[in-house]
Amino acid sequence: AGHDAAERVLRAEDPGELSFTLARQGELFVTLRDAPGRAVEGALVMLTGPGLWPALEQRANAHGEVLFENLALGEYRARARLAGRAAKDSEKTRVVPGERAQVALTMEQALALEVLVVDQTSQAPLVHVEVLAYDAAPSIAPRSAQSDRAGALRFEGVLPGSVRLELRHAGHAPKSVDVALLNHVRQCAGRV
Repeated sequence: AGHDAAERVLRAEDPGELSFTLARQGELFVTLRDAPGRAVEGALVMLTGPGLWPALEQRANAHGEVLFENLALGEYRARARLAGRAAKDSEKTRVVPGERAQVALTMEQALALEVLVVDQTSQAPLVHVEVLAYDAAPSIAPRSAQSDRAGALRFEGVLPGSVRLELRHAGHAPKSVDVALLNHVRQCAGRV
């Protein structure tokens, strides 16, 4: 633990001992606060960077802290969400082997994306439509929701920017829709 993986092929004619030099790995310490500066417990913190697929995810402790360990040399971004709040992507933070980098995130009120799914022909609401919301950062796992009896569903804690929705329902053709969420809109609703 705490070192990059190493691999070496040994041929029969190679002289001497088999030895390795392992590079240390680094850490990234993330603190989460709300606007008044209080710790935010339970927020899902996501980390993107070199070699992370999918993104790493951890929940913040009671002190609003998360420690990501065993990270390779490189630049990382952190973000977080909890219910209707979110913290935007951090600036790129350089992680150096054997050291601990730090990032502070501030949780703010985020957007809500409301979706209404109806049958194209009858315009009747569709129940149990699976909707995946994909983030612009491809390594972040999509969020999932199902439509209710009214054909409605809601994603909270959404950051402004592009979101791709993929909809699937038995007996209907799958559909992908790109949605651009603006900063000044606190709620976005639409028919799909």
